[in-house]
Amino acid sequence: EQKNLELEKKFRKIEKYCFKILKKEDKKTLNGWISPNKKIKFVLKYNAKRDGCDTDIFHEKCDNLGQSVIICKTSSGTTIGAYMSINIEKKKGFKSDPNAFLFNLSNKIIKKNLKQKYEKAIYNYDDNSNFIKFGECDCFRLAGNCLFNKNSYADICHCSTNFDCQSKNLLNGGNGEQFKVDNFEVYQILLK
Repeated sequence: EQKNLELEKKFRKIEKYCFKILKKEDKKTLNGWISPNKKIKFVLKYNAKRDGCDTDIFHEKCDNLGQSVIICKTSSGTTIGAYMSINIEKKKGFKSDPNAFLFNLSNKIIKKNLKQKYEKAIYNYDDNSNFIKFGECDCFRLAGNCLFNKNSYADICHCSTNFDCQSKNLLNGGNGEQFKVDNFEVYQILLK
């Protein structure tokens, strides 16, 4: 029985690191973008592969965290994401967030800030159709059940309230691209 408990403990530790997307060097990059003068602690709250790719579980674990980061690894291996300074909520509709931005961690040079307007920075869903969306158009949208379909979008940027997509594409796909998600995580941001 003791050996089984030890093996289970080791498995949990291995499992914890196998699923993680966010790497140490990515944390440094994000820290510089979010709060260059203060250290940040990234607290993993949700991992789609570990916790289940389910919008109800997502909201149970991620609603009302305050500042958070969504990290998404696509099936092609690109790591993209979004930062928000407001709460994720299971409440349908747009929310303003003048601090929100999108990013590509694979090349570390793409950080997409909002244009002048930010009234429609983040769209929360109250059903299982999607997890969350950034921008009035689909600048970045994680579709429901995204580990099993190719219904998530990036870089559809034709609206005045969108992020700067014209000069910087998240997936380098031009005018918009559907993608399949390999895994995604949500981290709560805590200032040290």
